[in-house]
Amino acid sequence: MARKRRPALIKSIRALARRLGRAEATVRKWLRTGRWPAGVPQAGPWSAQHLARLMAFRDLVLKPDAAAGRHGVPGVVNELTPEQKLKLVYWHRRNELLQQRIQTAAGKVHDVAECNERALRQVLAIKTHLLEVGPSMASTLAGQSAETIERLLTDRMRSICKEFAEGDGGVQDN
Repeated sequence: MARKRRPALIKSIRALARRLGRAEATVRKWLRTGRWPAGVPQAGPWSAQHLARLMAFRDLVLKPDAAAGRHGVPGVVNELTPEQKLKLVYWHRRNELLQQRIQTAAGKVHDVAECNERALRQVLAIKTHLLEVGPSMASTLAGQSAETIERLLTDRMRSICKEFAEGDGGVQDN
């Protein structure tokens, strides 16, 4: 009785990229950024079943390979039934939600309104500091030579820049 040969496992990212029809750098980026379907291990080896899921994922949700200079790769997705396509979309969305939860738990996600408010407070604090330079140094600069005025103003600007670089420059978070 003949033994069935098991399909060869894909053991390297380079080989996986070749089988997916993508550049190795592209596949590495997918791994690094978490753009990877749920149920497929991020570290090899990958089986033929994993390859099929990755190809379907690639064709359905990822951009065409820019390095290849073509518009999409016809493949496994076109051969899926509508139910299978729906499942693939479901798993992709589930994967996105899990990635979002991971980022939220790691403190990488924050409220856009809070970020905008903080940026505005920073701009206003810098503006206030810069507008205070003239009145606060007017008497010191009066009667000084151009070189001395330049040096004093440069020193003051450097001190303001250092203040903002080392901390928040007087910006208070609520």
